[in-house]
Amino acid sequence: MIVTAWSPPDGSLLAGLLGSLAALGARGRPPFRVLVPGAAEADRVRRLAGDVGVQTIVAPFAMDEPSPHDALLPDLPRLTGMSEGVVTWLAPSVWVQEAHAIRVMREAATDGSLVAAYAVDRAYRALTAPRSPWHIHRAAMARAFGAEAARRLWMRPAIDIGVFSLAADAPHWSAWRAIREAAVERGRSPGAGTPHTLGSLALNIAVRTHRLPVLPLPARWNWLCHLERPLWQDGRLVEPEPPHDPIAILHLSGESSRRVMRIEDRDGRRLRSSLRFPLRIEPDAA
Repeated sequence: MIVTAWSPPDGSLLAGLLGSLAALGARGRPPFRVLVPGAAEADRVRRLAGDVGVQTIVAPFAMDEPSPHDALLPDLPRLTGMSEGVVTWLAPSVWVQEAHAIRVMREAATDGSLVAAYAVDRAYRALTAPRSPWHIHRAAMARAFGAEAARRLWMRPAIDIGVFSLAADAPHWSAWRAIREAAVERGRSPGAGTPHTLGSLALNIAVRTHRLPVLPLPARWNWLCHLERPLWQDGRLVEPEPPHDPIAILHLSGESSRRVMRIEDRDGRRLRSSLRFPLRIEPDAA
């Protein structure tokens, strides 16, 4: 099963994800569910879905929060009524460029591993920024889970939970939920202005603490656009570094979901695009 959610405030990001899946065709695709906060959004999803064939699940969440779906993710098997099979989560801020992307994830998760990408790649500019992303990660971890957790885990690569596949009966779900709920009961959070959510930190702690299996995907399965812009080549968005493989799933993360991005092609020509689906690439006159 593929699961995503309504994207506040108007569903435009979700429309891009659904449109990208429709463009790739429905052949061999598993059932699709969309989490919505209420009946009004459910009706709008049905109008957006077109040929994708989705069903909605009302699971109330606060649409004014930075990460409104964060609390729902550890509970996806229960919300979707799944006791077996593989759950694939796609945040509404992603869209799928390569037709085989979800099949690869789903097949890899059948052995019980969490199939996801780390928020690290040789091209991500954060790795060479004056302030290391590891320090931001450590500060968020300390605020949410204490100094000892931060000391043990801050230099570990962080799993990004925007895209993942996991068997419905895998032990990751209960460990993830328990760790997140314990932090909520203590009134802890990562703090404002951080890219890390309580759910993402809790999953990373669960994986390390319980030694749960992870099968890491290449970063192009969850390309974080706020960390580096893709390259345009032969009508595809590709990795900016050689060998310039096509990006399988594009994630409009951070500020990239809210503004036009300037990108380049292989010949260095400057272009501009929102990077949303349907993709429009224009020459950059600036």
